[in-house]
Amino acid sequence: MLGTSCRGQGDTGGGRRGALMYRGGEIDRQVSDTWTPPGRLTATGAPVDRETAGYTEVNGLWVPTGALRDDDDVARGRRSHPRGIGYRLDALTRARILAGRHPDWVLSGWSAADVWGLPWFCDDADTCAVAPVTPRLARDAADCTVRRRTPALAGVATVAVDPLCPSLRITPPVLTVIHCLQSVWRGDHRWDVPGGTGLSDRGLRAVQTVDALCTLFGVAPAALQEACRDQFRAAVLRRILAVADQGTDSPMETVMRLKVSGILRTLVDRGALADLPDLTAQLVVHADGTTSDPVHTGITGAGRIVARLDLGMGSLRLGLQYDGSGHLMKEQRDRDSRVTAELANLDWHTLRLTFGHLTDDGLLWKTVTDGIRLCLSRL
Repeated sequence: MLGTSCRGQGDTGGGRRGALMYRGGEIDRQVSDTWTPPGRLTATGAPVDRETAGYTEVNGLWVPTGALRDDDDVARGRRSHPRGIGYRLDALTRARILAGRHPDWVLSGWSAADVWGLPWFCDDADTCAVAPVTPRLARDAADCTVRRRTPALAGVATVAVDPLCPSLRITPPVLTVIHCLQSVWRGDHRWDVPGGTGLSDRGLRAVQTVDALCTLFGVAPAALQEACRDQFRAAVLRRILAVADQGTDSPMETVMRLKVSGILRTLVDRGALADLPDLTAQLVVHADGTTSDPVHTGITGAGRIVARLDLGMGSLRLGLQYDGSGHLMKEQRDRDSRVTAELANLDWHTLRLTFGHLTDDGLLWKTVTDGIRLCLSRL
């Protein structure tokens, strides 16, 4: 089980941190060649110091009204935050405010991840920076979590990607992954996670973090073993990366993959399955019935795409889709219905799972095993 501690470059204790090497440069260069700035960098205006239409005053500064978070989301984040802090402003706006006040600081961790385009976890996390000051954890929503700018950190090239805030500089991709992972492992950032995956809560959060950032950057988790080895305990990192996947579109898809993988292993152990079926994230099904795995192989296949399955078992022709709240919208429901029907006509059986399935292990077991039984009967 993922549950032991690690030492990282940003830890507050003594040691040889200044001598540690940053090994993520090659991956950073690869990401820079393919990364597209998220539209939200220009969709959300930067804070200003005077009254402006569409802006709201917060602590003497005018911020875009759209940067104010829903009260329920703020309360939910406060409940899971390790120090009970709830953030009314989104992570991007807080990062821009900090960059305006301290243009020589570098936004890191969850703040950097948010600017890079990570859609999960960031708004409830502390504003994070690397600076030539004493390290500290944020004390309230107006404060920030700071790690000391060691010689090793000072030698890592930073990035400026925000067109509305030129002073905002962030850590490069691999260092952002390292800092986010360290934050989760130390317990500096938490969010609610369901049980039943076979991992500890922080182990699951660590896998969700790696899944989300690898998907964002288009990086295979295995590549992080060498890139992060001087900043995170190798044995722990190896266990995290062994169950991570770059083809995961949401944190709950990570949960679904881990739980379904556990069900498959149990079925093999019990003799209900002779071998573990292939289980592929983002498996593509084409109109001619063929499949391809562009995320993991880089091969896109040919012909019209019918569906990109959140999880697919090609040998059983069984697909699993996680339907979050976005699937409740009429347009999405109509599209889901068309895709499910077309898959059925290609002899694919599709299981559409919801949050209720992933928080009720008995329901999930019955749903998945019944689906496997049906698919086996068709072979």
